Amino acid sequence: MEALMLSLLLWIGSHSDYQIDNVELPKIEYRTKAELYQIAGAKGPRVVWAIYDAENRKILLHDGFNPNGTEDKARMVHELIHHLQVVSGKEFRCLQASEPEAYPIHKLWLEQHGLPYTGPDKEEIAMM
Repeated sequence: MEALMLSLLLWIGSHSDYQIDNVELPKIEYRTKAELYQIAGAKGPRVVWAIYDAENRKILLHDGFNPNGTEDKARMVHELIHHLQVVSGKEFRCLQASEPEAYPIHKLWLEQHGLPYTGPDKEEIAMM
């Protein structure tokens, strides 16, 4: 998992303004999708695949995470962006406020790997 995170951080560093030199990697923990849904405080019919726990600097991944799967790598990119936001000292009024920075990078990664982006559009991101 360390090699995957390092390769994704290199990609993020080359496609953003984030400094990735000497970045401490986040811890990784696995949870069921039901647990992730509860931790996220999600409502309605949706699946929560991953969460970044800023307080403990760890990424919580669904227990079926496939490190070779393109979609799961995209989810890891998204959570690593949140990790970089925290370690770089960026502050946001709430978790949702950090999303507008993460989604465009996440979208670019998907596009470069031939997958469609199904997340929020620009207007939805702007309202976060």
